[in-house]
Amino acid sequence: ILLNHNDILSSSEIASITKGHSQLYKDHIEETNKNKKDHNRKTYITFFIENNYALEINEVNEVINFPKEIICPPNLSKNFKGLINLRGDLVAVINPRILYKMNESSNLIDQQILIFKTDNVKYGLIVDSVDSIISFGDNDKVKLPEIMYQAKSNSLSEDVKEAIQIKEKDKTNKTLLILNLASVTARVDLKKAS
Repeated sequence: ILLNHNDILSSSEIASITKGHSQLYKDHIEETNKNKKDHNRKTYITFFIENNYALEINEVNEVINFPKEIICPPNLSKNFKGLINLRGDLVAVINPRILYKMNESSNLIDQQILIFKTDNVKYGLIVDSVDSIISFGDNDKVKLPEIMYQAKSNSLSEDVKEAIQIKEKDKTNKTLLILNLASVTARVDLKKAS
């Protein structure tokens, strides 16, 4: 059987069917487009050291409570709180409050250590508290200009790779400073050498 396609449906009927089809699957198409845009979603661990900071979750090996015992070898740079033995590995614990000339924290009970590895050396970074783990895409954030967070020299903001603002679930805005760990460890190594 041969059919003449011109006699089956007119152009206006095809356009009407196509429009109706689009309306039927509108929610599915929007969801698919949203998922395509959000493929750049990243997960961050947020923490507090006088401000809200964040690190990509894949940069942090683990988070531990501040240990009861810490080794303080002689001639250790004052930028380090000391060394800890973490399951047989020695971890150099960076004290950001000394490194960046901040006031000591009044809340020592909640302090935690973010463990990370750079150039086959394990470091720990003392933070006042670990807040949450969040995921967001490029569409969910607003990048802030550097002038907003690049304050004084020798401050933690010098080792920030970007500052962003995101909307929390309760619709409030939260500013996060994304820390550059390579810059932090380079600063520690530079201070250690001098």
